[in-house]
Parts: sequence; C-alpha cells; structure tokens
Amino acid sequence: MSNESKSLIHSMKNNLLKRIAAIDIISYFIVFIFLFGCENSNEHKTIQKTTFDPIFTQQQFESKSTNEKWETILEIVSTKYSNQDQVDAFLVKNSPSLFSDGKNVPKNILNEINTTLYDTEVSQAALLFAAFTLKHFNSDQTLYLQGFAAATLSNHYQVLKLYDNVNKYNLILKRAIQFDTSDRLKVIYFTNNANALKEKGFLFESAVNYRKALGLIDPIDSLTQFTLNTNLASIYYELNYPDKAKVFIDSATTLVALTLWSIESLNLAGLVFSKTTDFDKAEDFFSQAINVSLQDGNPFHLAQSYANFANFNRKIKKYSTAFQYMAKSDSICRELQLDFGILINRINRAELYYELKNFQKAQLELVQVEKDLPQYNNPKLQIDYYELSYRLYDAIGNSQLANSMFRAYTEKKEQYFGDLPRSIIAEWELASKNEKSIQDSTKFKLHKEQQSKEKYIIILVSALLLLAFLLFYLIRNRKNILEREKINKEKQLIKFDLELKSKQLVSESLKSITIQNTKEELLHQLEEVIQELPKIHHTKFQQIIHNLKLNRTSSLLSEFEARFTGVYEQYYDKLKTIAPDLTPHELRICALMRLNIPTKEIAILTNRTTGTVDNTRSTIRKKLKLEDETNLQDYLLKL
Repeated sequence: MSNESKSLIHSMKNNLLKRIAAIDIISYFIVFIFLFGCENSNEHKTIQKTTFDPIFTQQQFESKSTNEKWETILEIVSTKYSNQDQVDAFLVKNSPSLFSDGKNVPKNILNEINTTLYDTEVSQAALLFAAFTLKHFNSDQTLYLQGFAAATLSNHYQVLKLYDNVNKYNLILKRAIQFDTSDRLKVIYFTNNANALKEKGFLFESAVNYRKALGLIDPIDSLTQFTLNTNLASIYYELNYPDKAKVFIDSATTLVALTLWSIESLNLAGLVFSKTTDFDKAEDFFSQAINVSLQDGNPFHLAQSYANFANFNRKIKKYSTAFQYMAKSDSICRELQLDFGILINRINRAELYYELKNFQKAQLELVQVEKDLPQYNNPKLQIDYYELSYRLYDAIGNSQLANSMFRAYTEKKEQYFGDLPRSIIAEWELASKNEKSIQDSTKFKLHKEQQSKEKYIIILVSALLLLAFLLFYLIRNRKNILEREKINKEKQLIKFDLELKSKQLVSESLKSITIQNTKEELLHQLEEVIQELPKIHHTKFQQIIHNLKLNRTSSLLSEFEARFTGVYEQYYDKLKTIAPDLTPHELRICALMRLNIPTKEIAILTNRTTGTVDNTRSTIRKKLKLEDETNLQDYLLKL
C-alpha cells in the first residue's frame, strides 16, 4: 500500500470518527467516567487524620536549614490533615522561597513531593510544585522529575475542559515516561490521553489508549481496572457494538462490588445488558441506579435513571410501567430545564406509542421531536428519529414520507455505523490481536530461553554437585583408607610388640629354667659333698637344701605370672569366662602352653613330673569342653 493511500485512509478514519464522536453521550444518559490519573487504587493508605497547626509549624519552619525545610514540606504533604485548606495555604506561602535556589533543590525529595501531591486532590500547592518542576527541570537528565508534575497539570486542565493544555502536558508526560521504568506513569499517560481524545470525539483513538492503559495496570489495582473497563464498554456501546461492550461490563462486575458502582456505571451496565437482551441483569442494574440516585438526592442522576428504566420497560412490553417512569423523568427534566432529556423521552415515548399501534400519539411526539432536533448536533438521535419515522409513516400508509425517512435513515446509519466504521474497528482489533500475538510469541520465546538457561544451570549445578560429592566421597574414602592403614599399623605394631614380649618372656623363662637346672645340679653336687661330711653337719646342710628347693619354684612362678599378665592382660579373663572352674595351677599351665613351652620344661617350672603335667592338660581339655580332634596347644595359642 502506497503512502498516499495510507494517508487517505487515515484521513477518512479521522473524518468518520469525528462524525461518530459528535454523538452527545450525555443525551443518552451515559456519562463517561473520567479517570483523572487512574490512581484511585484499592491500596489506599489508612492514615490517622490530625490537625495541622500553621502557627507552630511556621515558627519551626523559619528556623530550619534549606534542606530541613524541604524535608518538612515532604512530611507535611505525606500526612493526612483534617484542615487541608490551611495546609495548602502554608505550602503556597512558604514553597516559593525554596524555589529561588533551583540548583540546590534535592531532586529526590522534589520527586516524592510531586508524587504524593498527585495522589491527593488537585490543590494550589500541587499546581505550584508541578509548575516549578516543569520550569526548572527540563533537561534530559532531569526529565524523570516531570512525570507526576505533568500528570498533575494534565488532570487539572481536564477538569477545566481546556483540552489544548491537556494535550500540552500529555506530550511532556509522554517524554517523561521514557525515563521512568515503572508502568504507573504510562498508565496515567494513556488514560489522560484517552480522556482527552474521548472528549474531542475521537472514540476510536480513545479506545486504543484505554486498551493500552488496561494492559499495563497492576492486577491488584481492581478499581482502576474497573474504571477502564467501564470506559471501554461505554465507547463500544456508543459505536453500536453491544456484545463487545458486554465483555467489558462482565469484566467490571468481577472487579468491584455492585454497591461501589457509580450511578453512571450502573446505568451503562443496564443499557448494555438491555441491548444484549439479558433483561434480568439489566433490570437489576437499573433498579440499583434508581435506588442510589434516590439516596444521593441528585435529581439529574434520578432523571437519567428513570428515563433508562422507562425505556427498558418498553422493551420488555411493560408499557404502563414505562409510561410511569417517563412521566417521572419528564417532571424532573422540566424542573431542571433539561430540554434535551425531555427530547429523549419524547423519542422513547413515540416508540412506545408505535408499539401500542397508537400511531396518532406517536406522530404528535415525533412532530415535536422534529422541531427540537435541529438544536442539537446529535447523529445518533437523528438516526433513531429517522428510523422510527419511516416505520411510523409506513404503518399509516404514507409511503412518500416513509421512503424519504428511510433514505435519510440508511444514509445516516451507513455514514456513522456502516461497513467503513466496522472495518476500521475490525482493522484496529486485528492489529491489536497481531500485536498481542507477537508479544505473546516473544514472551513465549523468552520463557523458553529462560527455561533453557535454567535447564543448563540445573545441569551445571547438578554436575558440580555430583563432582563435589565424588570429591567428598574420594576424600572421605581416602581418609577411611588412611585410618584403616593406621589402625592396621597400630595392630601390627601391637602384634609385633606382643610377639617380642612373648619371646622375651619365653627367653626369660628359659633362662630361669637354665638357672634352675644349674641350681639343681649344684644341689645334687652339694648333697654328694654333704654325704662325705661328718653326720653331725648333715642336719644343718639338709635344712639349707630344703629352703633352697622351696624358694626356687614359688619365686620363679611368681615372676613368670607377673610378666605374663603384663603382656597378655585379658588371657586369664578369657579362660575363666570359658571355663570358670579352672584352678590357679591349671591357669598357669595354660599360660605356659600359650608361650609354646614344652611339657618337660613346664614340669620343671612347676616342679611337677611330666606325667602330672599331662594329666593336668587332660583336665584342662575337659573343662574347656574341647573336641578330640582339637589340639589344646593350638586352641590356647588362638585364644
């Protein structure tokens, strides 16, 4: 498509939408809900209201340094006071002195002040700080400070309906959001832009901006979501897309309790559900709108609600109720001099008479409508008037007027609600869906990439953990091996030491036996010598020999047992555990056998004959309950 073709289509769109926007929405008792800043969030801070003391604060303020004064201003604007007018007066009086030194303004505090003042009702102080910020901080480095300042002024001029100024500050806000990473300012910008476009009649562009704002709203901010949904529902309703309007109304019902809905929202919901033939819901919303209007005591809202409810009852064929509520609405409109409301009621009443086939009264109503209609540039009313007129004149047989009205009706309808408007909206929605599809695709790709990265990270971490586990296992295993080797070495050393001590003990025992044998030989020689001495000396020498024989065995065995228990500490305990009835002599024989001492030497050491030692060995076998094939010597060596 060429640039000229695109430009032509864009021009046609704008011209067409301007004509559509000429519909006087208030005439159909749908008051658009202006969302100044979209910040009526559910996250209100509950602050205890206190009374502001201007005299005391002024005295304290004058004695503070410049930086302390800025901090005091921030503290004041962040506190909820019951006498807010005096707070505003204090701020207006003292703030200009702080602005004189623009270079030393603490930017972070100034930004917090503008943000806080934006969240409150528009005041002179808020406008003062906003204007100061925009004047002194307009460089690229300080554009982030202008966001909430521009938003405050944009909201202010929306209230005054000075939309050229609104556009001016929206442009500043648009530049500022490039330097703010949060979505909050973007929501404010798109919402304020949508409000301004809607007021100028650019419903299509307004809907686009509302949709963008809706896409950025924090999911927990249900009140702002509700407002944007009802705004979009009202636009689609006016563009004769009731099904699409119903989608947004249904969404709104899930966000805010019905008791918190405004009268305008309740009436809008009633109109949408009535248009989509969901009459039970429509009746509920209209009834709620009437009840709230009566409670508020607002006659304008009550006239709107009565008129909407009357037209609803006409649609569901409750004609007497419809007449009753039209009369109530007319009464209030006359009292308030709302001629436009009376005009709408006339059209609705003419429709009602037409359905009752009272064509004469319907014609009388339309004659008056024809007189009053040129006063208002309202294409929607014109379409309804021409449609009802051609049906009425056709019913009464005036084909000429019927044809004329039908041509006017089809021309107006095609102009405002024909294929071109539908194609424009369809084109935009398709583009919106494509954009969302691209965004979803991008998000999906990013998500997959993130999952892939996470997968690789998990694999890497798992590998590192496995490696760490293997290292830990190897280190621990190596440690266990070293400990086992150490224990084995210690056991080996103990074994070697035991063997050494055993050898020493055996050696000492054999040495003792040798000595004992030598003694025995000497004693034998001594006895022979004594035989050669006179008998008078025999008695004396025999006593000496006897004493030598007694001391030899007991001292030797005592020394042996002392050395043996020092080497084999638990040997006797093990034997006593197995055979508790072993005698000390038998235990001694077991100890000598443990040292692998032959029977003959055991006999010498114990001063026994070899036969006696053999008998003792047999007794020990029985007490140990050994099998015949078990060698006693081997058994004692392994014990």
